[in-house]
Amino acid sequence: GRRGDSGRTHCKILIPTQVSDLYGRGVLPNCPEGITLRVLLSRLLNCQPMRVSKKYSGEAWATHGKRPYTPARYEAVPSQPDA
Repeated sequence: GRRGDSGRTHCKILIPTQVSDLYGRGVLPNCPEGITLRVLLSRLLNCQPMRVSKKYSGEAWATHGKRPYTPARYEAVPSQPDA
């Protein structure tokens, strides 16, 4: 990359990887339900969705790259009576 670009390149790899993991588990904070990972990353990285599709590919991407975001649903655990 260009001189002084290494920090930006690191972020372009690290951020999408972390976002993808949280997205796939349904635990990404403040993520609108129904948004695709492709569109979300394009907004976060301030680029066109097609650029995201070209940059990130592979099995993980194929699994949820174009799948709408669905937050994880957690069931309330009944409280245990004091013993």
